[in-house]
Amino acid sequence: MSASGRISGMVIGLLPVFIILALSFMNPGYIASFFNTTLGIILLCISGFMELLGFFFVQKIVNIKF
Repeated sequence: MSASGRISGMVIGLLPVFIILALSFMNPGYIASFFNTTLGIILLCISGFMELLGFFFVQKIVNIKF
């Protein structure tokens, strides 16, 4: 059960990274506004922080001590 939870956490955590990479290859102008504007950089920082927070919560839930 915990191995499946770890894999699910990794998949969910890496999904936004893969979506950003796919969008940057398909339509670079769409993603460029995140890196070229102050608001975009702030949003990327907030989303990165929330990704890390979610990763730690999933690890805490999955880490079962007997």
